[in-house]
Amino acid sequence: MLYHKKAKYKEPSLGSYALLDAYVSHTQKHGRYSTEWFLDGRNLTNRTARAQNSILKYIAPLPGRSIRASVKISL
Repeated sequence: MLYHKKAKYKEPSLGSYALLDAYVSHTQKHGRYSTEWFLDGRNLTNRTARAQNSILKYIAPLPGRSIRASVKISL
């Protein structure tokens, strides 16, 4: 079934946005195992952004600034 009529409700544009993310890692080998250190930052400029295709776009924006540090040891 095809639908060719125009929508009755014109959805407003939420505007464009650009987010700054960064990821840095370093791996060290220690004989039989290795260690990976990493730092992950998302939305570092803390911009308010809303996804146009989300049903929650008027209620909840995308997450704000977050920074995560971790260590992974592989045997």
